[in-house]
Amino acid sequence: MSNSNAVTKMMTRQLEKLGYPTNDIRWSLGYCQGDGSSFSGAVDISVHGPRLVPGISKEIWRSINCELEIVRSSSCRYVHERSVDLNTDVQSVELTDASEYGGVAQKVALRKLVIALEADIVQVAYKNSEDGYKVLESYESEETRVWSFRTASFRVEVLTVPDQDHNPFDEDDVEYLDADIKAVLEGDLRFFGTKVVVELLDAEGNASTVLAEHYVWGTCCNSNDASLGGTRREAVSEAISMAREAYQNLLRPVLKAAA
Repeated sequence: MSNSNAVTKMMTRQLEKLGYPTNDIRWSLGYCQGDGSSFSGAVDISVHGPRLVPGISKEIWRSINCELEIVRSSSCRYVHERSVDLNTDVQSVELTDASEYGGVAQKVALRKLVIALEADIVQVAYKNSEDGYKVLESYESEETRVWSFRTASFRVEVLTVPDQDHNPFDEDDVEYLDADIKAVLEGDLRFFGTKVVVELLDAEGNASTVLAEHYVWGTCCNSNDASLGGTRREAVSEAISMAREAYQNLLRPVLKAAA
């Protein structure tokens, strides 16, 4: 479903901005034990060294003879933040001769980076999980009536309904994509379908017949937008047009019998 694609796209973009690998992103966000997110793949020392351990020259980072990689634990069946590890830990760095890494300066820098990475990988994954929940929660989860109008004979209702197939992050331009992600994470956007129902009322004012149901999918708007992203007026107009036709069809047999 596209809400799953939206979560993955958001996580991918957040990792890209930090320079982390994006080929293996896994998550499970069902509010259950073991839920969370994680990622694995090669770690570019020349990218993450300056980012996490400033003050060390780029030449040192580029000259370190070591390949760092985030790997999945074979003993963990979950995909949460602590289901991955670096292939090199602090102890192994300390026990390795400095010449293996290119020199003392390289070993010292690598040790600092490994410590920083171990913490950062978990923190970034936690942030992705937290933001993933925000993306999922921006999708309407139930049918809700948001507007209604009635006359002596008819009732029009507008409802928001779940639309799990909508993907708000289909932009290729990263500037627009980042803006869309930011708006969702700040709670400014919600995603749903719009449903308009027109009903014929009986003498007691109760619904007797549904004359028309009209749906508009892929609605995206500000959380406080009463116009539902500008779709409400057009959707109501279309539903009323459908209802008029249905009402005329109901009247034809009656008129023929009367004739």
